[in-house]
Amino acid sequence: HQEELPHGPCTIDFQVHGICTNFGEEIYVCGDAPELGAWDVRKAVRMEYINAANWATTVPFDHSRNVDIHYKYLIRRNDSFVREPGRGHHRRVAQEGFAIWRDQWRT
Repeated sequence: HQEELPHGPCTIDFQVHGICTNFGEEIYVCGDAPELGAWDVRKAVRMEYINAANWATTVPFDHSRNVDIHYKYLIRRNDSFVREPGRGHHRRVAQEGFAIWRDQWRT
């Protein structure tokens, strides 16, 4: 039985590349959209480990469809979050459908 991916009117597959993590660290995506926690790191979306430099997650969007959103990736080390440096990322969520957003970790 295959696990069903999250789905909504618009579904986005977030992928972040070029990030160096240590054992036990986790990556999250957090942003101004309610689907990404509305900048509350406690509501950020945890990503899945792909390999040493790549993480991904699938997020369904409903409230933020057809809206420009801002987001950043975070590293969770122990009980604290380290935000991705710089301005972060900015994209427009589609009205409907599926998209893959590939980002490079900003240094």
